[in-house]
Amino acid sequence: MIKKIVIGLVMVFGLFLLTKKKHTSNKKIEREKIEKTIEEVFAIPAQFLEEDKKYINKFKSYTTSGIEKFLEENSELSNAKNIFYPFSGGDILYPLTIFPEADNIFLVSIEPLGSEKINNLVPISNNTKSLVDRSFLVTKNMRESFSDDFGVLNMIAEELTILGVDKFVIKEFNKEKKSFVISFLYNNRERNIFYFKKNINDFYIDEKFLKNIFDFYKIDATIIKAASYLMHDKKLFHKIRNFIISHSKMIVQDDSGIPIRFFKNFDLKFIGTYKGPYGKSFKRFFQKELVGKKSYSQNVIHCYGYGGGKRKPFIILAKRKL
Repeated sequence: MIKKIVIGLVMVFGLFLLTKKKHTSNKKIEREKIEKTIEEVFAIPAQFLEEDKKYINKFKSYTTSGIEKFLEENSELSNAKNIFYPFSGGDILYPLTIFPEADNIFLVSIEPLGSEKINNLVPISNNTKSLVDRSFLVTKNMRESFSDDFGVLNMIAEELTILGVDKFVIKEFNKEKKSFVISFLYNNRERNIFYFKKNINDFYIDEKFLKNIFDFYKIDATIIKAASYLMHDKKLFHKIRNFIISHSKMIVQDDSGIPIRFFKNFDLKFIGTYKGPYGKSFKRFFQKELVGKKSYSQNVIHCYGYGGGKRKPFIILAKRKL
């Protein structure tokens, strides 16, 4: 009887070791997958053209000049791990700059996925240059240059290079669902970018899909930048506006995002000085409620939203009241 018990215990312990070894092996395989050299995904040139080096250095100088003080004064941004970014286009430079500890970033926009067969990155595209120079993407330029061969994934590959990332893996590329997932190591941590090509105006918005993201990943913050004042529209984008207001714990935006009058249950911090919308076509979205708002700080990054690089940004940091 005792002999049978001993044999049984040995078998159970052996099964435990086998399972543990398998789990460790799976983690090792996953890590090796993440550590694939970028050449296995796309060919990165040994040396950038001088023009492209200029943009890499420019972005670094823009972000490092004010971001340390900005994050020091707004420490809650560094605690956010899961980020939702509507109307994102192919921008990952700014969510990774504003939320340096983000693990998962969810991008939603109407731009095409692009191609998973990414070739070399010389020269850097005009879309990425615009993002560095002005902090936003020009819709007209994206419509003209984006296609099934060059889209959001291809642009993100360029941005990763600017950030100094030389390794990443495409975990999923689904043309039917119009989505992809990529993973990479940035500042010694694994990060994931989820992209969904979806129209989120009132006629097409899938609120159940958005709620699943917020609930499952426990979204910490929503970032909005250069959103064409779409959520100021009373008829076409009020559903996404109401969804963000009702589900977000924290929102970081410029004045092109959600009108300030909807932030009734949020504590607000204003960074920079409000000077009204930038550009003639946006003048009608002037918000008198923002005039004279006391700025919490003038320590702000060089570019954020319209007028980027030509005037200091105005950022609204909204945190839901407890």
